Amino acid sequence: MAEIADGIRIVEPVQEHFESYQKACEKMRAYLSDETINDPVGKRESKGFIFAMDSFRVGSQEEFTAKIVDFYKNKRECEATGQPLNRRNGPELFYFVVKGDEIIGSVNARPQPMDVFDVENGLKTCEKWHKFSAETGVRVTTSTVLLHEHKGKGYAGEIKKQLFDKLHEQGIDEVAATAEADNERSNKAQNKLVENYGGYSYSFSGLNPETGRVINYNRYVVNTDTSGRSKDLYKNNKNLAEMTIENTAKMQGYKSLEEAEASLK
Repeated sequence: MAEIADGIRIVEPVQEHFESYQKACEKMRAYLSDETINDPVGKRESKGFIFAMDSFRVGSQEEFTAKIVDFYKNKRECEATGQPLNRRNGPELFYFVVKGDEIIGSVNARPQPMDVFDVENGLKTCEKWHKFSAETGVRVTTSTVLLHEHKGKGYAGEIKKQLFDKLHEQGIDEVAATAEADNERSNKAQNKLVENYGGYSYSFSGLNPETGRVINYNRYVVNTDTSGRSKDLYKNNKNLAEMTIENTAKMQGYKSLEEAEASLK
């Protein structure tokens, strides 16, 4: 794995990436339009990334600087506006994935409002970005995309490790990644992260507003401390918040969290 990961880095966009970015976009569009490639889930998920989106196409160095370099620099530094949190008005930490001098994908982290499934499963809000959606709480979601020819080569684990190290340095302790239940590659990768660093998962279903089709999802909450020192905080599918509550109950003299809850009824 060390050999496979050699040369893989995640980097912030800079002006020198212009030509490599154009080539990555061309490769992504060719992959999406190639009917001989039978990868419906991968194609469906890739359509939401900048390599495939018309609004992020660039024809000049100046366009690249404005649409990509400056855009994501401003996203890192943006402040809460009081408007409902969405991808346009919220912060985002965005990195190109490069191998040597070639852009082969991207990885990002951004806040999203917590939903009912997060609340039911005890996900804790991200303090760093909590102000962007204080009423609901905030989860940090991560997404990774690789160009088709670089999938299945063992890069994902190294990419996420580098991302987690950057997030942990900024005080982001947990991330939540959502994968469609039928995407075996993504689910396998997320399970591996939980196994390596600690975390837990839960499942839910949602209605695709465009197709009306019900889609089943798995959401993986993963600890960002890649040193392994925090891994034991996650046991028996419990997250840090739940364990903290349980430990507090025991400090108050209860034998278990269930006993403390029963005393309140």
